[in-house]
Amino acid sequence: MQITYYGQSAFRLESDEATILIDPWLTDNPHTDVTGDDVEDVDTVVVTHGAFDHLGDAPDIVQRLGVPLVCDVATASVLADRGVDDSLLENVVYGGVYEGDGWEAKVVEAHHQSAYVDEGVVGPAMAYVFTIGGERVYHMGDTAIFGDIELYGELYEPTVTLIPVGEADGYYAELHPDEAALVADWLPSEHFVPMHYPPGSEKPIHFAHYCEENGVTQRATIHNLDAGDHLNL
Repeated sequence: MQITYYGQSAFRLESDEATILIDPWLTDNPHTDVTGDDVEDVDTVVVTHGAFDHLGDAPDIVQRLGVPLVCDVATASVLADRGVDDSLLENVVYGGVYEGDGWEAKVVEAHHQSAYVDEGVVGPAMAYVFTIGGERVYHMGDTAIFGDIELYGELYEPTVTLIPVGEADGYYAELHPDEAALVADWLPSEHFVPMHYPPGSEKPIHFAHYCEENGVTQRATIHNLDAGDHLNL
């Protein structure tokens, strides 16, 4: 199974059975030259919430390719009103399991919001534990720290965690590097990939330092990926 990072919170999970695109903010993403128009051969797009740096190119990609968009109810409602084909929108709630062809995603909580200011709509933000290619990949989305993350580790035993450590450029962080390192200590993952930080940020380095201090690096590997890098498992 291969994980490709595009910067911010955008990832591609690819196995022999399926290819999943998560939080595809590509066009105008300062981390990458890839655009939404470059995306091909994707089975499903999954979005954690409606912020610009997470929803990104998702509506255009699913409309062009005719593939499902898995998202929270607020996002599905707003996108339908904006003209996205309703048959492509797969809205999910906490606790549900979305079953794809050769993969599945357990929907878990993120402490954040999916807000559409112009429409006056606010909904919950999501995180997902993907089972794909023999791995369990926990994409934490955009979240503050909360204790049930440890419970998710016990229940779902993710082998890889994609963990936010910073913010979008010009905004503020919800999960700081020291907090993210504590979260990493709670989780049984063998691999951690820091995400959700602007270009040039030192927060991934700080996260790795805190993980060294608390002993996480004695049992797990921190992968500080640049946009376009792959993690092969």
